[in-house]
Amino acid sequence: MTLLVRQLTASGRGAVAVLNVSGSSPSEVSNTLARYFTAVNRLPLPDLPTHRILYGTWETEGTREDVIVVRNGAAEWEVCCHGGVAAIDRIRQCLTDLDIQSHEEQSDSLDDLLLQCPTVRTAEYILAHRRGLNTELAELTDRISTDELRLRLQRMLSFRRFATHLVKPWTVAIAGCPNAGKSSLLNAIIGYDRSIVFAQPGTTRDRVEASTVIDGWPYLLLDTAGVRDAADDQIESKGVSIAESTFASSDAALLVVDSTLGLQDVDSELLSSNADGRPLAIVWNKTDLVGSKPPPDIGFPAVQVSATQKSGVADLLEWLAAATVGTPPPLTELLPISDTLARAAQQFLDQQIDLGQLKTALLT
Repeated sequence: MTLLVRQLTASGRGAVAVLNVSGSSPSEVSNTLARYFTAVNRLPLPDLPTHRILYGTWETEGTREDVIVVRNGAAEWEVCCHGGVAAIDRIRQCLTDLDIQSHEEQSDSLDDLLLQCPTVRTAEYILAHRRGLNTELAELTDRISTDELRLRLQRMLSFRRFATHLVKPWTVAIAGCPNAGKSSLLNAIIGYDRSIVFAQPGTTRDRVEASTVIDGWPYLLLDTAGVRDAADDQIESKGVSIAESTFASSDAALLVVDSTLGLQDVDSELLSSNADGRPLAIVWNKTDLVGSKPPPDIGFPAVQVSATQKSGVADLLEWLAAATVGTPPPLTELLPISDTLARAAQQFLDQQIDLGQLKTALLT
């Protein structure tokens, strides 16, 4: 049996989440759900008629979730649960860990991409394409020259990075020496205490993640362990390694420096490691303290802040949005919204597919 699992509600936390579960055999799908679900009225799932709703519990080892199941068709069900990520993941894990051929359906249709949009501003771009931007270009392919079509596709692909981050947040590494104020900065940006703040080097030993929205764009902030020349123990050394890896793989980076101490050798090493030119700013922190020095002029933008007083944070966020998103395209701009569309456009430019195949991708 093949079991398909698909989340119908948007990703992330919410009040309620809905999973669609379907398969090739009605009895096998219902029996699979019955391994974990028990209705309050004890009705057996295989005998449940279509469109009947049941309230009950989803039980695994050590966990119990209140859920509602609905039979939408002979071999198609919906499971409605609490919208927290943990509850969704537990139910999904049950269904994908079974000793059967099961998988989560992957799709980059506009409807599915719309569900993945984390903000209203990003959803507006998907909606604009859903209203017919792709179709307009498909219809134009018969009325414009091949050279003009190639120019339009090249322009579309130039927005690939922007389009990718309509459904995926921009990742921002917050790095620096221990006790420079990285966790305080994260807390100041997101507006609540997500990271532990304590005046002792090594407090943050692993990576702490927090999602936020800046000017309508989604970001994932990564607060890393303090980087120094020698870590005191194996756990902290691993945290430092994670910090360096996160710094190297993020979309943008913030190097937090204690302005009363100035740049340290490890700070300079992190700056020199930014060989690929990703957006990077020096966050000149603790400017409210006596003994704060002016930031150096070393070719990187420096934003003076006091994370604990939240001064300068707005200027930092303004820089971050400009450095990552830049000037966003108008809603009327055709974007490579999906991997399917981007791949087809590039294949057409490389003369690997013909015009008919390109039009199919545009209309998908």
